[in-house]
Amino acid sequence: MLQEKEVTRLGADGAIKLDVRIIAATNKELDALVEKKLFREDLYYRLKVISVKLPGLNERQDDIELMVDYFLEKYSYLKDNNIAVSNETLDVLKCYNWPGNVRELENSILYAIINTDTYVINPENLPRKVVDNKKHVNDGNSIANDLYRLATQLISMYDEMDNCVPFEEYITITETPLIRAAMDFSSNNKSKAAKILGINRNTLRKKLERYEI
Repeated sequence: MLQEKEVTRLGADGAIKLDVRIIAATNKELDALVEKKLFREDLYYRLKVISVKLPGLNERQDDIELMVDYFLEKYSYLKDNNIAVSNETLDVLKCYNWPGNVRELENSILYAIINTDTYVINPENLPRKVVDNKKHVNDGNSIANDLYRLATQLISMYDEMDNCVPFEEYITITETPLIRAAMDFSSNNKSKAAKILGINRNTLRKKLERYEI
């Protein structure tokens, strides 16, 4: 049906042409699943005509406030009045990685509305894991924030992909640009780059081969 855009009914004499558009969605990395033979390759390439990558909520922090306002309005009937979030609460929400994406944000807002006795949601009204996450983030260091979000994103992928090793993935992602920068700074002089990085030349050579730099 996907290939020929037609079907044949049971007992029918001929095929029926279809005028349909197939839209398929997934939160899995299908390329990796095809490689591991956990998803049919022929099906994958019949579905994959135009791919649209929708970034996760952790990549769209500017959208969080808009979505929070939407969910507050959606569930305002629970308080029989308008309800708002404090600036501190909004800050906590923006620091969280949201592995469950928009659904997790919606459930967190619903939880907070039910968990507050006032018309303002404060951090203590949010789910514990959302609040505790803020304690691990250094607000004064945007680079540290980005690295922490990367770490939580990789860890959240652990259950979704059998071959995901968060530690190795994190080291690879963060180590590669560091080595590239040292090589650029030293004009590709391995001895100088190794000295800058504080590692021996042989270790640097292995890393250059491993990361294909």
